[in-house]
Order: sequence, then C-alpha cells, then structure tokens
Amino acid sequence: MANSRSLQQAVRFALATITASAGVATANAQTAPAQAEEATAAPLTEVVVTGSRLKTPNETSISPISTVSAADITETGLTRVEDVLNNLPMVFAGMNSTTSNGNDGTASIDLRGLGNQRTLVLVNNRRLGPGTGDGRNYSDINEIPAALIQRVDILTGGASAVYGADAVAGVVDFVLNTHFEGVQINAGYHFQQHNNSESGISAIVAGAGFATPPSDVDTGFGKYASVIMGSNFADNKGNATAYITYDNQGAALQKSFDYSACNLAGGASGLSCGGSSTSRGGSFRAYNSTFSKRIYNYNVNPTTGVWAPFTAADEYNFAPENYYQVPNERWTMGTFVNYEINSHATAYMEAMFTRNTSEAQIAESGDFGNGSIIPCNDPLLTAAEQSFICSPANLASTARARDGRPTCQSTSI
Repeated sequence: MANSRSLQQAVRFALATITASAGVATANAQTAPAQAEEATAAPLTEVVVTGSRLKTPNETSISPISTVSAADITETGLTRVEDVLNNLPMVFAGMNSTTSNGNDGTASIDLRGLGNQRTLVLVNNRRLGPGTGDGRNYSDINEIPAALIQRVDILTGGASAVYGADAVAGVVDFVLNTHFEGVQINAGYHFQQHNNSESGISAIVAGAGFATPPSDVDTGFGKYASVIMGSNFADNKGNATAYITYDNQGAALQKSFDYSACNLAGGASGLSCGGSSTSRGGSFRAYNSTFSKRIYNYNVNPTTGVWAPFTAADEYNFAPENYYQVPNERWTMGTFVNYEINSHATAYMEAMFTRNTSEAQIAESGDFGNGSIIPCNDPLLTAAEQSFICSPANLASTARARDGRPTCQSTSI
C-alpha cells in the first residue's frame, strides 16, 4: 500500500509539473506578439468614415440629379459641351453643331423637349445670361470652356419651386475648376471616316441619275487646343485661374454618305430617291379661278427648256447640299479670381468671353406656292408655253379679267 501511494503521488507531481510548464509557455506566446505589436504600431492620425453617413446630392435634392464628370467628358472624345450633353436621354437636341436649317449660331440645352427657354443654365451655381440680344430668354453654352469643367449636374424635376418659371424643364449647372494650380495644355485633331458599303443604296442613287459618293470618305475635320493656368496666393487664401481655348470644326455634307446622297423615300416597290416638287428648272401649276381645282402641273427642263408634264423624275434632290455637321470656329477665354476674406465671406471675380462663328447652309430654295397672275402676252413665256397656258380650254377654266385682257391664274413654284 505504501508503494502504491508513493507511485500515486509521483504521477500527480509529474502531471502538475507538465501543466504548469504549458501555462507558462502559453503566457509567453501571448505576451510576445503583444510586445512586438506595441513596438511597431504607428500613431493614429486619421479616421475615414464610409457608408450612409456621407451626404450625396441625391439624398438631399428634391429630385434625382444626373452628373457628368470631367472624366466622362474626356472619354467621349468630344470637344464641345453641347455634343456631350446631347448623348444624355433627358437632353433633346436644341441648337447645336448638327442644326443647319434655322441655325442662329447659338448652342442651347432643351431638357425633356419642353423648350430651351424653359431650361435654366447655371455656371458655378449662378445664372448664365441669355445668349442673344434679341429678347430670347435662353443661354448660349458656347462660352463654357469644356476643358475647365469639373462636372455637370442636371436636375430635371421640381426645380421651378426653387428657381422659378425659367426652370420648368429643369436646371443644368456647370461646375468649373476655379481653383486650378499649375499649367495644362491640351490639343487634338479629329475627323470622321465612313465606308460607303451599302451597294443597294448606291444603286438607287445612281439609277436616279445622282452622283454617288466614293467608297471611303474622310470628312468633318476638326482641331482644338486649350491652355489653363492657375496659382494660389496669400498663403493659399486666394487663387487666380485663366484659360483660353480654340475649337475649329469642319463641315460634313450629306452628299458624302451613300444613305443620304439623295432623299430616300419608301413606297410599295421599296426605296427610291424622292425630292421636292420645287424643281430646278421651275414648275407651273395652274388652278381654276377659285383655286379649288388644279388644271395642270408642268415642269421646265433646266437643260433643254422643254415644257412638259411634271413627273417624279423632275423632283429636286435637296439632300446633297444639306449639312450633317455645320462648320464652326470658336474662341473662349476668361479668368476666375477667388479670395477668402474670413470663414464667413469670400470675394470673387469671374470674366468670360467667347467669339463664335458658325455657317448654316441648306439646299437652294424656291418661290414656294405663291400665286401670280401671268398675262398671255408675257414676253418671258415661250411660244409653246403661251400656246398651252392660253389655250381656249385653259382660258375658259382659269381666265380672269384684268385691264380688259384675258389672263391665266397660275401658281409658280
């Protein structure tokens, strides 16, 4: 029994010794990394909070705001502000580089198709004045330098409650970089390349007797350059930024493309070249004395001078001389000066200048539907025309007394 108790005590002592050793090792293992961490840890200098506590414009605005950043503008490769914005679904094409018929040289924004006079344009949260001096109340964004844009904020709903009736369609705010530091120079050159591979369309154009464009077309050549300079002063309380930009855009005519070399019209037999009844040589439509019935519609061949009934072949192809892109040359320059007087007041000065030249062109026009009295003895009528217009049958239908002479009531187009 004594030997048994001695063995028991020896085993217990051995187990206690092993446990104590393991506890010391564990404590040392836990203490060593803590000491190493304390030795290498850097002092905490900044805490960045992310998540829902950060305010965004869409969380505080009355309606959703769409934003176009400077990076978005750069990625498009476009150099004019109106061309960039016209890619957005809420912006309808107002006056821009693709408007030829009715172009007045301005570039405007039309939100949701409600009219450019109902879209308010801001620059750095301040209203941009009207772009014309004839009383039209909409802004000309030609004077906004694309190279200096930080972002464009677009609000399309509920803005009139804050900005008034000018903002019924919405508000577009151009936020410019007015605290630029350093010197930045940008320059570029571009053109449009098109392969006229629509052989079926080319055959229709050629079959109608019109010139077909070459297989490969390079058109719409353009170049641009911008210089931006800025610097802080007064211990970074103030900043002066200046800029100058130049943009030159060449023309692109419809005759350069196979699908627009003629005015395509659809019919039961498929596509064909259509056009205007205002023919090149001049056409004449005669009506009865009350203008309630057309008696005839004749055309003068511009080459032979032959007087013959008007047919579809006499229609004037007005497409080739119309612009897809109007030629334009634009200079902009300006300066921004800001100075922080104190935490409650900041003085600023903004000056912007633009010189924009644009050329609009449409196809040759005519005397559209203006009625005229043509005497039978008019010396400008040929013998054939006089014989036809003043035939007894036509005079009986169209004659009106004028100074005792028989005349033919006709419409020259």
